[in-house]
Amino acid sequence: MIGAIRSELRKVLSTRLWWGLLIAIAALSFLLSWATAALFQSTLLTDTEGNSVAIPWSDYLAITSYHGGVSLIGLTLLLPLALGIVLITAEFRHKTMSWTVLATPRRRQVYASKVVVSVIFGALYGVVHIIAGVGGASLTLIPKDLPFFLGSADVWISFASLVLAMVLWTLLGLGFGLLLRAQMAAVTIGIGVAFLAQIVLNPILAWREWALAYKLLPGNLSLNMLTVADLPDGAPGDTTQTAAQYAFDQWWVAALVLLGYAAVMTVVGAWLDSRRDIS
Repeated sequence: MIGAIRSELRKVLSTRLWWGLLIAIAALSFLLSWATAALFQSTLLTDTEGNSVAIPWSDYLAITSYHGGVSLIGLTLLLPLALGIVLITAEFRHKTMSWTVLATPRRRQVYASKVVVSVIFGALYGVVHIIAGVGGASLTLIPKDLPFFLGSADVWISFASLVLAMVLWTLLGLGFGLLLRAQMAAVTIGIGVAFLAQIVLNPILAWREWALAYKLLPGNLSLNMLTVADLPDGAPGDTTQTAAQYAFDQWWVAALVLLGYAAVMTVVGAWLDSRRDIS
């Protein structure tokens, strides 16, 4: 098993894809976190006397700013998704799956090693996302002398949740790639569906008031994983949710649902692939 994991690590590290995506995640996280923090500081509220005041800075807003890449239509989540897809579909595209299976005859070990490597790189992407996000938000926080709230437990829980979210999206890509196998189709459909779900389905489901379906979209589940702090004072909250709808607002429930999505696709894809002869 250790040998299979080392082999999979070499396959990834010998290409430029992993660090190209890493740079893209860092750049997007930095820019979107800066934009999110700046947006909060430029948004004004009206107090009881009719005066315009800035939104009170809180750990909730700090967390949202640090994770701007996820908060703004989940853009950075698409990159680990792409990596997960390519990790498996490259084997089928370049006809190397046969050699992989011949070197490791037990296909379960092949799939398990790819899962382990997906977890490693998903976690790496998550850590880089956090560092870049804090750096981007600092462009707004430092000039305005606003606190980073890095001593808050909620902030660090949100950091851990982001790393977990990046891991789960890498596993989602791996499972989807196992199901579809064709690299170009899997990347195009996987990223296209994930992106369009956020910008097309979100407003439709909200308009139809299908709250449960709205919460079950992968991007919204990921966002709920990061929402660990309380809303700022005076912010509107949804008090009409059912118990089932409220459950999906809990970060660990959202994480379990995402893990379920990835597990089902990976298990079904691995089962289908194991029934095929190598060529």
